[in-house]
Amino acid sequence: MAIHAQLDIEFTSAIMQLDLIKQLIAIGWTFNDYNNQQTYLPVHDADNYNWQSDTLDQDTLFQIFQKKYGLKENIGIVMTWKDTQVGGEFIFSINDGVQISPSINRQLIADSSITNISWYLERTIYLLHKKGISFISFSYLEHL
Repeated sequence: MAIHAQLDIEFTSAIMQLDLIKQLIAIGWTFNDYNNQQTYLPVHDADNYNWQSDTLDQDTLFQIFQKKYGLKENIGIVMTWKDTQVGGEFIFSINDGVQISPSINRQLIADSSITNISWYLERTIYLLHKKGISFISFSYLEHL
């Protein structure tokens, strides 16, 4: 049976999607997926979530993100934490939020199938807050 986990974060003020992505990179997130490629939502995806994987450099990815931002599209990119190969899909909303689905080598609470959400909170909300980014709310759900 598949497990779906999702962390939703809403920010107190408008933070540009591209700035938030840059902040996540600055604190240790990378664009490498589990195959050392870059998996992203293409321009004109129209919320079909037709993820594509390619070998792209960071500048090319940011050109794609800039186009999506200009078209008021959600930006989707697979991100992993440093060299751990732990991460998931990050979807940056045009409405000041980000949705994180921890799907790559999901961290678990000892001897269970329950996501260790603290691992993800420490590497997102906590580190972004230390950089001065404020939040209205965050919520987490998991379907076992």
